[in-house]
This record gives sequence, structure tokens and C-alpha cells, in this order.
Amino acid sequence: MERLREIGDIILRVILIIGFVFLTVDTIALIADIFLPVFGFYTVVGDILRIIANVVLIIELWIVYDDRYR
Repeated sequence: MERLREIGDIILRVILIIGFVFLTVDTIALIADIFLPVFGFYTVVGDILRIIANVVLIIELWIVYDDRYR
């Protein structure tokens, strides 16, 4: 049973790290897209809203990771 818990912790840690990396890269791409808008103003507003959502998710992932593995 302890072995399964260790495997579950490893899987959770990998998922958290992949999610953190994906959201960080997506946020950087969105910031770059704001300065090079292709489709006009409305996509810039959508990009800003996605950046805010990504930052919130990054903070939530960080809190979960920090609480779980400290």
C-alpha cells in the first residue's frame, strides 16, 4: 500500500510540473501575442483574460505543490 502511495505521489508531481511548465510557456506566448496582434483588438482582450487565468492557475498549482511536498 505504501508503494502505491509513492507511485501516486510521483505521478502527481509529474502532472503538477508539466502543468506548471505548460501554463508558463502559454503565458509567455500570450504576452508576445499582445505586442504582435494578428487579428486586432478583441484578441488582445482575450489574450489578457487568458494571461490572468493562467497566472491564477500557476499560483494554484504552486500552492498545491508547495503544500504537498514541503
